[in-house]
Amino acid sequence: FFYGPKSPALELCRRDTNNRCGPTSDELKEYEERLGYNNPMPGEYAKWAKGLVSDRSITFGATPYECAAPCLGISYRDRTSVADQLKTRFPVTFSLAIGASALYLLIGVTVGVLAARRRGTTADKMLVSSTLIFSSIPYYLVALLSMLTLTISSDIFPKVEYTLFLTSPAVTSISFVFGL
Repeated sequence: FFYGPKSPALELCRRDTNNRCGPTSDELKEYEERLGYNNPMPGEYAKWAKGLVSDRSITFGATPYECAAPCLGISYRDRTSVADQLKTRFPVTFSLAIGASALYLLIGVTVGVLAARRRGTTADKMLVSSTLIFSSIPYYLVALLSMLTLTISSDIFPKVEYTLFLTSPAVTSISFVFGL
């Protein structure tokens, strides 16, 4: 947390002014003022909550952006509606969650049954200990390193692409099983 930018406005200011904005510059203070970082938090929350039921205008730098209700905000990166981004990305997230749940259920039940059938044996102890070791590793780290190793830095698997389940259930199912 301490190595990141102290103010999100600093990165916006640097991007919009070609890195002519520093931590103590007047431009940064102007950006923080326009973005409402100096305003009390309850007032800013009230503005955000009001945007859920009515349209509002959000200003980045000198440019105002209209945000239609329900307005969750405007993206700092590409200046588009956060609600629209969530609508376009939700199907991918949902299908990944369903696929991961199915795999976890399949693997978990299988390992649990194998461990229960061999209770007290070396196989039981190895299954339980390996499950504990694998579950203690953060999944996002394993997924990121696997993707970097298997698809980007080598040609073991093809590049990662998302296919809608309704478009091709077979391709989506195979990509869940093999992690493509």
